[in-house]
Amino acid sequence: MLRVLIIDDEAHSRDFISALIRNNFEDISIVGQANSVRSGIKAIRTLAPEIVLLDIKLPDGTGFDLLAAISEIHFRIIFITAFSEHALRAFRVNAVDYLLKPIEEALFISAIEKARQTIDSEQLNNKIRKLLNDFKQEESEPLKNRKFKLKAGNQLYLLNIDDVIRLESDKNYTIFYLQNREPIIVTRSLKEFEKSFMEYGFVRVHKSHIVNRMYVVSYHASPDSHLLLNNDSIIPVSIRKKSALSKLI
Repeated sequence: MLRVLIIDDEAHSRDFISALIRNNFEDISIVGQANSVRSGIKAIRTLAPEIVLLDIKLPDGTGFDLLAAISEIHFRIIFITAFSEHALRAFRVNAVDYLLKPIEEALFISAIEKARQTIDSEQLNNKIRKLLNDFKQEESEPLKNRKFKLKAGNQLYLLNIDDVIRLESDKNYTIFYLQNREPIIVTRSLKEFEKSFMEYGFVRVHKSHIVNRMYVVSYHASPDSHLLLNNDSIIPVSIRKKSALSKLI
């Protein structure tokens, strides 16, 4: 049996990944789950997995922090992330496997099958170390590129792009739904925000909705197409957006 460890801070995601494995692979054993850098490191050291499905954004750091704390990597890694195109360059340059949230079943199966292939430990360690170095360079960009200003009435907000869960249109207004704070309503149309937010990994899934892929748990294509977000929000996906969304994820 192939030993797999799931490291993801969202219970929804861990359950979804576990179901994908159970439904598609009889010869894979899920030896454990973890939800943070600290618990992930402990699980790797005690459970000796052969494949690690590793989320990037964790409550006490990142998946890269976890890998940096491990001197020798003897397991194959599949990154699971909602990072934008800009941050994904490091994965592609180093030919490291990754899956974008929301996870598509066919791509998940393909990634697992590829991970079965034997990889030389020295080659794997060199690949991961180079990835960590390249990603640090991506992160070193000015802070202004990860923050934005938002004017609502007489208030001016300086917000972190990663804290925006989704945007919703309300006629000529746009509602910003944020992590750990009340929504903010601005007197601008949703269309005005679309282009700039696409650069940060957001996706327009409906005429009234733009969502941050970081917070997407799953995509349900039928009968009524919708996304499930990690705050239990259910966001409709329009018919004309289904094809583009499927290709994107």
